[in-house]
Amino acid sequence: MLYSLDTKTDFIFLLLDAIVTLKSSWDSVTESNVVNCFKHVGFVINSETNEAEVIPPSNLREPECENIFDCLRNFFPNAFPETFSQVVEVDEGIPTTSSRSDDDIIASVLPPAIDEPDANQISQEIEVPSLQEALKAGKILQSNSAFDEVHLSNIVSVNDELLSYSLKSQKQCKITDFFKS
Repeated sequence: MLYSLDTKTDFIFLLLDAIVTLKSSWDSVTESNVVNCFKHVGFVINSETNEAEVIPPSNLREPECENIFDCLRNFFPNAFPETFSQVVEVDEGIPTTSSRSDDDIIASVLPPAIDEPDANQISQEIEVPSLQEALKAGKILQSNSAFDEVHLSNIVSVNDELLSYSLKSQKQCKITDFFKS
């Protein structure tokens, strides 16, 4: 993980990696680690009776409250209002906004509108290439090796269609046309 941060590459941690790491961590836990953990929380085995006993740690003190709510109120004094009026006024200081109409909500969700040009503007702005220019561009694209197989096959099929259309649109020549100088 540190290597990925240093090299600014994606960190890949597979399920197998997690299992191997977990097994390695579990294998490094010794019996004395487990015994010490139990001793720290107060679980010990009485050497005389050989039975488990619970001895609370010395640094653990009894709570100074009657119930859990009193304890929570001691830790978080502002979280528990004491009177009903405090409950009613709990959100008085929170800034709010005016209610929004349906149109405002829809406008905030939709992307901003883009002025689309009408069909006349599009036909005036775009210059349609000739058939020969399209065939030339197709050959250039087809000779480029940067495309993957799917895109390259699409380019080849478009070139084939253009060539087929080109051959269909040509007039048949007469044999005498080849002898003209």
